[in-house]
Amino acid sequence: MKLTIGSYVTISYEIKYLEHGEEYILATTRRKIVRNESSEEIVDEPVIVRLGDAELPEFFEKLLQESDIDIGKEYLEEIPPEKAYGKRDTNKIESVPLKKIRRLLQQEALITDDNTKALNVGKILYANLGGLRVYYGRVLHVGDRDVVVDRNHPLAGKTMKTWFKIHDAILPTAPKEQLVRVILRKLFGAVESFLKSRFLSENILEIELSKDYFLKFSEFDRQTAETIIRELYTPKVILMARANSLFKDLGITRIIWIDEYEVRIETPAVGLEKSTEGSIENETKEQ
Repeated sequence: MKLTIGSYVTISYEIKYLEHGEEYILATTRRKIVRNESSEEIVDEPVIVRLGDAELPEFFEKLLQESDIDIGKEYLEEIPPEKAYGKRDTNKIESVPLKKIRRLLQQEALITDDNTKALNVGKILYANLGGLRVYYGRVLHVGDRDVVVDRNHPLAGKTMKTWFKIHDAILPTAPKEQLVRVILRKLFGAVESFLKSRFLSENILEIELSKDYFLKFSEFDRQTAETIIRELYTPKVILMARANSLFKDLGITRIIWIDEYEVRIETPAVGLEKSTEGSIENETKEQ
């Protein structure tokens, strides 16, 4: 299988590099869980990424697109420096007037890694592009008049070791119902199973939250409310805020979100044998 830009990929991976004889992890889907004082376990938590959205290092995403992928197969690949973050280039070590660096720091056009204005050897500088931090360089020397900055990427000259496994891949040519499901699964995780989606027309998508979602909670307290906000309503806000970019290729121009709750009305015991039930629907529309 050839993966293309716009593909949704469920992937496990780990990227390492070697420095001073030791391996360091750059990015991974694995994490360590401590069971007790004498026991720990490494668990893998696959993630869903959309190729082309810069969710993975650029060189790794390029590797995925260039490879002929078999679903479920594990891969081990070494990426040389020239295909990762580049070879070290002495021409990228430059001398900048101290006054200029200090002025850029005062204007916050440059930001240090510790958010101070102080300049020290080893400090990392970032260009501030409208609140977005972009790596600028590492300070090698601070003199009376000049500052020597290494503009090479911090990982320049290093070979990357990658391990990855593709569990599933949805190509951008898949039916749009399938693409909607994977988008919901990416944002909502396990809660996706409580969401029903259907197209009311070519460009109108309806998403309905099943009442069964709320029935899984035995009681409603502050902790329950925080759980619901974290796993349901925060992803919902992200979905609505990013609707244009998430659904632009599917021709969707309108999203209708429906929450359904079952209300149990307890009636007085005297003169009544049982409670009555009703339902409330909360409809949110996104143009």
